[in-house]
Amino acid sequence: MAENVVDKNKTTAKKKFHWVDDSVVIDFPVAKWIEDAMKEIEDCDLREDYMYFTLIDALWVDLKNWMAKGKISEAQWDHIMSRYPG
Repeated sequence: MAENVVDKNKTTAKKKFHWVDDSVVIDFPVAKWIEDAMKEIEDCDLREDYMYFTLIDALWVDLKNWMAKGKISEAQWDHIMSRYPG
């Protein structure tokens, strides 16, 4: 029965998201449409809505285009996408 004993000194933090990597913080300014897209993705994640994966694919493409136009850096694109794995 010893294996059923719970160690009360250990704390387990409940994850907020299912897929979003909440340890990655977007700490630089982004355009309003990017903020809106990230909010929608996070809302889908909280509902465990698989539309999450469609939305991150769209964000990937849109941000890649912005990067090609010089509106965000490759590092910023990579950082944002690392928050939203798919």
